[in-house]
Amino acid sequence: MVMYVVHSHPVQQKYKTHICSKATLFQFFVIFLTFIPPLIIAFVTHGKQFFNASVLQACYFSVELSVLFINFAYLARNIAGFWLKESTYREQPDVRFKHEILLVVQGNTPGSYLAYSTFQNFNQLLQQKLRIPLIKVSSNKLNAF
Repeated sequence: MVMYVVHSHPVQQKYKTHICSKATLFQFFVIFLTFIPPLIIAFVTHGKQFFNASVLQACYFSVELSVLFINFAYLARNIAGFWLKESTYREQPDVRFKHEILLVVQGNTPGSYLAYSTFQNFNQLLQQKLRIPLIKVSSNKLNAF
């Protein structure tokens, strides 16, 4: 018995939380560890030859980078089309009839067959199993532009 699909819909789950959650605090902590310690280590080990500013200015720069990163992540997630969450693509195939055919008909016993083709090399390989049918062709362009 054939089963038909009457209705279907995709399952979409959304997980929401408040800004003051453990996940948000962890995210800020990771961002802090990503930007601040490398700047402090670079300043302490190489001195002012790489930085012409104090440690506070380097930390301020790191905070600015963190804020820019958070804003970029927020905008990238919420601007439609920037970061695709779901996408579909449809294309109309370009189908053209080339007036070529390869016909193989199976016989009653295993290994028995008859064949015909518009390819001359294939017809020469068939030899005794070649049958030349009467074929009529019509081309209807229903999907033409």
